[in-house]
Amino acid sequence: MWPWGSGIGSWARWSSSEGKIASVASRRTWGELLRGAHERSGSEPGQTAPGLGIRNDAIIPAGPFTELATFDILPFSNLVAIVSDLPRDQFKEILENAVSRVEAVDGRFAQIAGFRFTWDPSGTAQILDETFAVTTPGTRIVDVELGDGTVVVQDGTVVTGAGIHVAPIDFSARGGDQYPFRGVPFTSVGVSYQQALRNYIVDGLGGSITAAHYPEGGEDRIVRTP
Repeated sequence: MWPWGSGIGSWARWSSSEGKIASVASRRTWGELLRGAHERSGSEPGQTAPGLGIRNDAIIPAGPFTELATFDILPFSNLVAIVSDLPRDQFKEILENAVSRVEAVDGRFAQIAGFRFTWDPSGTAQILDETFAVTTPGTRIVDVELGDGTVVVQDGTVVTGAGIHVAPIDFSARGGDQYPFRGVPFTSVGVSYQQALRNYIVDGLGGSITAAHYPEGGEDRIVRTP
């Protein structure tokens, strides 16, 4: 086991009758940790990991935290995958999909690392057909900026430029939750998302999850406009 950082558990509240995060759009502890785990495993500048795979309806107090608990929180066999040079238009469509069903508290809402985005819930929700082709373009994604300052979307318009490397779970890369990767090639890194989280906590964080690394207010990677 490894120590759970002082105070961090007091605000990590999760609740739903189906075991999903009560608000998948909230920037909470497990979403932040999973983002870091994927970033470390994938070593790519942009990535998405849908909240559907996170299961936890408990308030975890400060104190010891076991490896077994990571299986309870991330119980599926999802693997970390790499998609290279994804066109920017398609990257925006993927993010539009992530925010297309927030009203339904849908598990497709993305947990991200390596970039930030701003979205507007009053915009048009993207709609896809059975082949994941866009039938109604979404207008909820306002701005997207990579960690190195590269602007991908500005005021709702895709900025011309190089493709984006993303590290989703293989479930999403295969089209789960209507993520419109549409059969693009991907490579599995051979690590499950549970293993990635375990390795990140033990090796990346030195075995301690602290409020200094994961503040209560989140890291503002995802900003919802009023």
